[in-house]
Amino acid sequence: LKFAARWRKYLDKKFPSSKVRVSEWTHMKGGRDSSMDSALVQARVMYEDLTVLNAVSWQHWIAVSDVDYCDGLIYINPHRTYEITKRYYAFGNFSKFIKSGAVRIDVGGGTDLLKLIAFKQQDETVVIAINLSEKESELNFGKSGKAYVTDKDSSLAEKNFNGNFSVTPKSVTTFVIIEEV
Repeated sequence: LKFAARWRKYLDKKFPSSKVRVSEWTHMKGGRDSSMDSALVQARVMYEDLTVLNAVSWQHWIAVSDVDYCDGLIYINPHRTYEITKRYYAFGNFSKFIKSGAVRIDVGGGTDLLKLIAFKQQDETVVIAINLSEKESELNFGKSGKAYVTDKDSSLAEKNFNGNFSVTPKSVTTFVIIEEV
């Protein structure tokens, strides 16, 4: 995080009109990992890149992998079977809901263990909550909408909420709030 902040400061000073595009990110860890632990590492990095570096795009290194490395969103196996990782779904918490042209807006209520990022687009607000904690966290939006939960038991599971929502431990949840016209 400190490096990203220093890098952003350098870019602002030397190249103020430059836009950061993050490409080819990978976890850089040996062995396959399909768990929420790996998904939370990726989600935290995406959050930092979007909020600290003000990245305008973010890409994963490789979508489909056949090696014993923590790099793919989907792993293929020798007998033509595949395994979808929690990284895939956590990536979807961002890519499925943040549309081209969305504008990042300030959102309060986040902590070191509950990262919040929000975007305004057309007639809706999208808030992504990354809960790094082993405990639930309560959020109140004052409005209703749909939540999409990725955690150890769910993969982009759709749920309705009416203002309040309990964010599950070690999860990535996207909230879509339709603005009334």
